[in-house]
Amino acid sequence: MAEFTSKVNSAIRSWFNRKILEFKKEWRTQYKDVKPSRIALNMALVIIGTILLSFNTSIFMVPANIISGGNSGIALVIEAVVKLCGGSLDAIGGINTLITILTVFFFILGLFIVGFDFTLKTGISTVVYPIFVWVFDAIRDAPGMGWMRLENYFVGESLEATGGAAAEGNAGVVLVAGLIGGVVLGLGVALAFKGGGSTGGTDCLIIAISNHTRLKANTVSIIIDASIVIIGICVVQDLVSGAVSILSAIICSVMIKTLFVGSQSMYKAEIISSRWKEISDAINRDMGRGTTIYPAQGGYTGADRYVVSVSFTREEYNDLVKLIQGTDASAFVTVSSVSEVRGYGFSYDDDESIKQIPEKGKRKIADSFKRAEKEARKADQAKAKDIKKDVDRVIKQEKRERREERKGENKQ
Repeated sequence: MAEFTSKVNSAIRSWFNRKILEFKKEWRTQYKDVKPSRIALNMALVIIGTILLSFNTSIFMVPANIISGGNSGIALVIEAVVKLCGGSLDAIGGINTLITILTVFFFILGLFIVGFDFTLKTGISTVVYPIFVWVFDAIRDAPGMGWMRLENYFVGESLEATGGAAAEGNAGVVLVAGLIGGVVLGLGVALAFKGGGSTGGTDCLIIAISNHTRLKANTVSIIIDASIVIIGICVVQDLVSGAVSILSAIICSVMIKTLFVGSQSMYKAEIISSRWKEISDAINRDMGRGTTIYPAQGGYTGADRYVVSVSFTREEYNDLVKLIQGTDASAFVTVSSVSEVRGYGFSYDDDESIKQIPEKGKRKIADSFKRAEKEARKADQAKAKDIKKDVDRVIKQEKRERREERKGENKQ
């Protein structure tokens, strides 16, 4: 028994030590090695985005009974199940308390199944979201703020009192709430993503499933949100609210794609230049981007060349152009848009994932670079000689033709 207890304690200590190392690494990546101004901007974007989510939940989604996924959608489904069983959420303080519990639950769950990367990104949202759900709920219940209560626009006191959203006069209100709610939800999520954060909730499940399957994160997200909506339609038994929930989720997805994915387009540049080594070094040094170098052969000259390939963001485009022009203005550059870039510097930042090249390997690479540069210079010199020969040949031909013309004139 003592040996078993010792093994358990050792495993727990090992787990905690590993988590502490992960926390330090993620903290350095997201905060320590980032400029303070950038950290402040990112936090501001995450906070604003989360406040928009809280506003959307309190003002539109919960009052209109719109289940569009996330914590609020799950809370509405649980509330409906409790009511079907004859119970009420008043015992725990209402649906706002349930939303707070779900937010904290998914945050802790993300710590165990995803790691500190998730918890650091969702930490701000975990605190801000439930607080502002309560704040906006208090504001709309304050004297003189009745215009912010969506229930006041229904035909009765609530959706239940009027027979659901399908009752006369309510379908239009629910539809407007769903449309506006979808826009606000998408805007809030996009701002949080732009700040490098996450809105939490089911995101931990999305990341975990995506990491352990071949499914992409957006596909898993659609599956989970669709499941929540379908379950909600069956439990709430209101087809109009269900249809509006689907429409709201679609609008939210379009907003995120337009504001976040669309603005995060990645590019790939291929650079051909006799000064490729200098260009590659400058990109590594000044832009902090890795490059890939591969051999190529000129179709016209037959000279061996090296192509420098680099992936970069839209914001770095002008920096790359200036860098290339400053090194070799005659470099041949092609730039193409790519839909996704994964790997170090883009989808993750793991210093341990980079394998260091041994010194012997570095010398071999340096020798190959020198040989390639020497061959490129020889090819350029050979091409220059060929051009000079062609020019000399044309000049001689022109002189010969002029002499023949003068001889003909003298004979006449």
